[in-house]
Amino acid sequence: MDVLPWGKRLYDALNNLGDVIFLTSPADSSPCWSGKVEWVQKHFGKDCEIMIGKNKWRCSTPNSYLVDDSKHKVLDFRKGAGNAYIWPNQYKLMDGDQDVNGVIEKLVKIIKG
Repeated sequence: MDVLPWGKRLYDALNNLGDVIFLTSPADSSPCWSGKVEWVQKHFGKDCEIMIGKNKWRCSTPNSYLVDDSKHKVLDFRKGAGNAYIWPNQYKLMDGDQDVNGVIEKLVKIIKG
């Protein structure tokens, strides 16, 4: 699977603000943990941190931000004292319904405060 066209721009923008940790949920159907780790390392470097688990809210702290397209996970993360941003559906970005550069700029402004 390739990185979405804006993936590296988003990663670079967030990485310029602080530490980035990839939080990903394991697939229910099969153990794909090693594949997810390999994918992150291939596209973003071997030094990237990755945490695999269903409960992303467990990483929630007042100084943390979750960027996720799942409203449920975002709400759970906020309940845990963290900050979270609902990333737009990838098809809205790919179809041009939303400007990805504008979305990234908005996210950076929110994180910077």
